[in-house]
Amino acid sequence: MKRRILLYGTLLMVVLLLTLPWWLPLGQFVPVIEERASRALGLPVEIGSLSASLLPVPQVVMREVRIGVPPLVNVPELKVAPQLSSLWAKTLVIDQVTVRAPRMDSAALALAGATSANQSGEPPPVLVRRVVIEDGTLQFPGMALERLDATVRLAAGHALVDAVISQNAGSARLTVLPADESYQLNLSARDWTLPAGPPLRLITLEASGHTRASRLVIDTLKASLYGGTVSGSAQMRWDKAFGLQGRFQARNLDLEPLLRVVQPGARLGGRLATTGQFSSTAKNAAALSRNLVFAADFRIDQGVLRGVDLAASVKGLFGGNTKPGDTPFDFLKGNVEASPQGTRLRNLEMESGILRAEAEVLVGKDKSLDGDAKVAMKGTASLVSTPELAIGGSTDAPKVYPSKSAMAGAAVGTAVLGPGLGTSLGMKAAELAKKMFKGAGSKAPGKVESQGRR
Repeated sequence: MKRRILLYGTLLMVVLLLTLPWWLPLGQFVPVIEERASRALGLPVEIGSLSASLLPVPQVVMREVRIGVPPLVNVPELKVAPQLSSLWAKTLVIDQVTVRAPRMDSAALALAGATSANQSGEPPPVLVRRVVIEDGTLQFPGMALERLDATVRLAAGHALVDAVISQNAGSARLTVLPADESYQLNLSARDWTLPAGPPLRLITLEASGHTRASRLVIDTLKASLYGGTVSGSAQMRWDKAFGLQGRFQARNLDLEPLLRVVQPGARLGGRLATTGQFSSTAKNAAALSRNLVFAADFRIDQGVLRGVDLAASVKGLFGGNTKPGDTPFDFLKGNVEASPQGTRLRNLEMESGILRAEAEVLVGKDKSLDGDAKVAMKGTASLVSTPELAIGGSTDAPKVYPSKSAMAGAAVGTAVLGPGLGTSLGMKAAELAKKMFKGAGSKAPGKVESQGRR
């Protein structure tokens, strides 16, 4: 009989624990919670519904939570697990807050300041020990960081103990640790695609830095991608506007697959080594990549320039083959300066087995090409000097042909001295005259225009 009473009593307690939350009028607490949360955050807070459960652990579940108007944060489900022993204490201790599938505007990052350490010395009414975010989305103007998971541990007064933020099931992992008046950052990634800008796929990434106030400093960055390595440092600020600047160095990058991602339609291949610097300013983070300005020295080994056959262009001066083709080369080196308005390629030098070329090219923001090239064919007796060629067309359909000055000089030289030597000397004289009377000024990359040189 006693066993039966004990069994029935246990079943009754289980039933009460399971059904008690449904009996409680929890809806009446929603306005109170909304009012206190709004006062703490300084923004309107709305809660769609409120429920509770006692098993397997006591927790309160809030659904359709919105912060701000229009909402800066949308949370389909938020679970709060309080510590039972603190229910009757001055400070209610929350063991864990679990936030599922939140969508947050980047402006919501400022809400972190609303939970900074308490300086009054009074016991806080609520102490949250851990916040867990599952499958979150952080929305910036023009882009979004998706599939974000985070675990944040807090101490008394909501001071940060540490935070671990990951993306794509841990393929990228950011650790945040407090350090004096700043936060130390360590980022590592494996087989990860950049979430902003060109979708570059990184084999590995290791970076460390710190953030303070409205500034992020990346002290060191090392990445392996497209068969090579990249290292560098950078700084980013976001006070009155967004700003970015830094330096980089790359070695042995496989250029063709890289350019297919960064600049589809590019016609250059080989192994790239480069050193340079970059900067950008914009009204928002998404526009930084569009306003990027950079300058770099580069060298490409064992490469190919597709769609342009420089050897055929030279032979075409004397009626040779001028069919479109490619130009393989041993190396191509020079300097590049780029901005949203255009790109300038300076001091270009290219060499292959029988070919040596020098050039300067301007690339307009409309992809137009405008430049000069001097090409020498080794072992070609009819070419005593280097003729001048004009570069035109576009990056999609480049063209190389004799310049007007070269052709005019060739005609005069041929008439006076005959073909061969007279043709070559006439080209050289025309090139010299052009240099003597050419203006000293030159357009900056930001003012590139197509000249349509012939």
